[in-house]
Amino acid sequence: INLLEAYGAEVKRFSPIHDKELPADIDGLYIGGGFPEMLPKELEANKHLREVIKKTAEEGIPIYAECAGLMYLTDSITDFNGNSYDMVGVLNGKTLMTQKTLVTYSLAKATRDTLLCRAGSQLKGHEFHNSVITNIPSDAEFAYTMKMGEGIKDKKDGWMQYNVLASFMHIHFAQNPKIVKTFIANCKKHKI
Repeated sequence: INLLEAYGAEVKRFSPIHDKELPADIDGLYIGGGFPEMLPKELEANKHLREVIKKTAEEGIPIYAECAGLMYLTDSITDFNGNSYDMVGVLNGKTLMTQKTLVTYSLAKATRDTLLCRAGSQLKGHEFHNSVITNIPSDAEFAYTMKMGEGIKDKKDGWMQYNVLASFMHIHFAQNPKIVKTFIANCKKHKI
């Protein structure tokens, strides 16, 4: 967030639990990490904002989502007790909480241009989650091949749909200033 601001982005915060609308005059969304499995009822209850985010994604606004953001953008989250809760539904897969904790450093190669980087770029990060994504469509498009780490499916990460880029991998923008510059440039191209 600090790097986005340092490179000239005006950051407006919102709560997927409490806010009914996205902030006015935004050009992109960043949905970061967290633990949506701890508040699935509250996330599901805010149906209006989930619908707004889905419509916003369908309109092509750049959305970058990491880990919890990825989970939030799927169709649903099934918690540790087997209860399922509706989420945004931009990515047509289902998040399933498991008893297995994955903690690993990640190294990915971008196989296509994304909101953050050009094809051929290398991204460093980490994965930390207790979830898997199931029911992924066979035609789902992924932007990264994992050299280290697991990703979403078959060593692939960076699910792309509309103008959304969502991954299990958390990256730190400071590893390469081009990441921040590329994201901001892509956001400037779009307005709601």
